Amino acid sequence: MPVKGRCLFYLVNVEAVKLESIHQIGQLIRKRDFKAALPLLEKLLSDDKSNIWAWKMSGAAHLELGDSCKAMEAFEEGLRLNPRDKELLSAIGVRHYDTGDYSAAQGYFRRVLEVEPSNIKIARLSALSLTAQGRYQEAIECAQVIIRQRPTDLNAIILYAQILENLGRQNEAVVALRQACTLYPDNPDAYYLLGRCSRTLGDTRTATGAYQKAAQLSPNNIEYQLEFPRYLLETGKILPAVSAYEALLPRFPGNTKILNSLANVLVIVCRADEAIEHLKQSIALNPDQFDAYNILGNAYKLAGHVADADRCYSESISLNNANHYIHSNRLLNLNYLAGIDNAALFKEHLAWAEVATSGKSPRVSFDNEPEVNRRLRIGYVSADLRHHAIYYCVEPIIENHDHESFEVFCYYNKTIRDQVTERFMNHSDHWRNIAGLSDGEVFNLITDDKIDILVDLSGHTAGNRLPVFVRKPAPIQVTYECYPHSTGLRAIDYKLTDAVIDTDEDRPYHTEQLYFFSDCFICYKPQDQTPAITALPALKNGYVTFGSFSNLFKINEKVLNLWCEVMKSVDDSRLIFFRRSIESGAIDRIRDFFSDHGVSPSRLTFLNDIPDRWKHLPPGAAHLGLISEVDILLDTFPYSSHTIALEALWQGVPTVTLYGNRHAARVCATLLTAVGLEELIAHSIEEYISIVGNLAQNHGRLGEIRSTLRTVMEDSPLMRYKEFTGAIENAYRDMWTKWCTGGRPA
Repeated sequence: MPVKGRCLFYLVNVEAVKLESIHQIGQLIRKRDFKAALPLLEKLLSDDKSNIWAWKMSGAAHLELGDSCKAMEAFEEGLRLNPRDKELLSAIGVRHYDTGDYSAAQGYFRRVLEVEPSNIKIARLSALSLTAQGRYQEAIECAQVIIRQRPTDLNAIILYAQILENLGRQNEAVVALRQACTLYPDNPDAYYLLGRCSRTLGDTRTATGAYQKAAQLSPNNIEYQLEFPRYLLETGKILPAVSAYEALLPRFPGNTKILNSLANVLVIVCRADEAIEHLKQSIALNPDQFDAYNILGNAYKLAGHVADADRCYSESISLNNANHYIHSNRLLNLNYLAGIDNAALFKEHLAWAEVATSGKSPRVSFDNEPEVNRRLRIGYVSADLRHHAIYYCVEPIIENHDHESFEVFCYYNKTIRDQVTERFMNHSDHWRNIAGLSDGEVFNLITDDKIDILVDLSGHTAGNRLPVFVRKPAPIQVTYECYPHSTGLRAIDYKLTDAVIDTDEDRPYHTEQLYFFSDCFICYKPQDQTPAITALPALKNGYVTFGSFSNLFKINEKVLNLWCEVMKSVDDSRLIFFRRSIESGAIDRIRDFFSDHGVSPSRLTFLNDIPDRWKHLPPGAAHLGLISEVDILLDTFPYSSHTIALEALWQGVPTVTLYGNRHAARVCATLLTAVGLEELIAHSIEEYISIVGNLAQNHGRLGEIRSTLRTVMEDSPLMRYKEFTGAIENAYRDMWTKWCTGGRPA
């Protein structure tokens, strides 16, 4: 950041003169008695308006006494007498610099350097003012002036490296910073910047060591202390990040940044109860923190308190209405509320869109060649092209695209890079990492790539880039797969769906045109190492085991009440709850609920970790072994199962679902339809209980489903990847044809 300059530094250069008044003024200036000096200066200038020295001193005196207007008038008068006076040019430039007018300041600094190219102080201020304007190439030239004269000067090296970083020349910056760290091994700033540049280059080892060294050298600098655990979190080292934040807490008691950061990472590792306590403490210390309320909303949601989460998100928005991601968090959370209808949900999305689009006009003119049959450029935007629930459904599409007809671009909004990410990179024609780029930079990148159809794979889920879609960088924009409602953006033209999860009656609740597939709207690619199909657990146990592997925010009181009735209708049945976010508070709450509704808590099992018997399986597959211990999976409402339902079907475990009034409540239904199990779709509470009860008593049917479902699934639309990708490509071609011929989404 720019630093304050001091005009007087450039001005006190009293010439050896014989005039007594000038000598007296000089004495007063040296004593910093500017008030006494001013009348003498005014008298001197009234006698001789051509005295440049007097104008300089008058300007300096006015400036020190707080009258910047009169100071600038005096400096300008002096400059009129000598337009090349470096001290006056410097003084005026510094004043503009101090007030944040970097463009004007740079004009004066340039004139100084024309007179005195080796002026290091002005070269530094010139570099800083150019940097503040984003004129990095010019700034680097000024920095090089300093480096040539003082190659070992620490401040010069750091400034040079900072500008190189802004230019994206991190490799050169690292070379300079390594020199700085060698010359000045006790300087934390050099190590901090080295860590930042190394992080950008993906040099994890150097970045880690540099951040740790910066924190060690500056133990009281809170930003330097926080940067190392932030970096751990960013690179997917979640548990070490937790430990690093926890170590800071006793060193900086009551520091809200640490409390909030620790709470945020605790939410990620499913320790919501602790996170809530830290956030309550933080908000008590400072109730005006929008970020604390946002994280508290995330924590309450994880713990299953959806209404409390909504209140926190709303409070956060009231403190920072412009933050898009808080709005998205709230909109996603609203989908889990049992008491909200389609009209109200849509209204909330439109309200967000009004905020998001305020002052922004979508692009309306495109130079994409309107040739119907040419190779199309398709761009996919997502933060989840990694080991994440959606990759099971998205990877088969990217992998099976016809690359002769479609050129695939992936815009990845995350820094974490794992084996799944590597596969996505190999499947795509072009890979762009947009994490950390501004919306404007992403917009420019997409327009430079001349994308024809841009596909949002996030909706309002974490890491979305919907503000980029607001600007409409591509002529056709589509939302798909991850979000169970309209985005609310009219700049997005289509939503890919099917006739089970969305119907004609749902059209009024979408800003996008619904584009229906004839079969299920998604496909599914299971992991390579999944457990084999096992015998029906009920045959060995002598009782039926139900299962819930859903997040707590999907399990509301209406769901629990239904499951109590199911348990009462099936004698001696058991129910397993598995989720890493199930903590003691949630366990007690659910136990008490079942007990109050006539079901013994002894019939309930709660697990928040994979049993040892399944830990030999790779990450992401171990819980499928636990699913195999279930006879029937119980679905939730109004937000039904998605990935969990697919995994249960793959393990031969039937899922009973309640068909609801919107997309979120119908996903499991479309999956069951795809594998021919419409018999498991209930249309009322009573029918749900009946279906579960009949199925629980029919071990023959349960065994048949279990032994054949994987084969059925492999031959279903869910796993016919080339056919499904062909349907996606036909949709893209249809959309493109309409655009080329002047048609628009209806």
